[in-house]
Amino acid sequence: MLKKKPSEYVRSGNIYFSCEADEWLLPQAVKLVGENQIVYASDFPHWDHSWPASIDEIRQRGDINDAQKRKILADNARRLYRL
Repeated sequence: MLKKKPSEYVRSGNIYFSCEADEWLLPQAVKLVGENQIVYASDFPHWDHSWPASIDEIRQRGDINDAQKRKILADNARRLYRL
């Protein structure tokens, strides 16, 4: 009954995925679901969180580019929450 492929719904801009800084499959997720659909998750206030150091962990990653980092850390959340 779907009128589009599931991947088209995911990339439509209405579904977001969160990632933690040490997510080792982040580059693959960016490629598969799109860099516009992933937002940073601090995991705060869980006892095992690494916030605020986790922000720098994402900034220092070499497996995603600076534009993707900016989207994950800020731009996508702004769009999701209409800020």
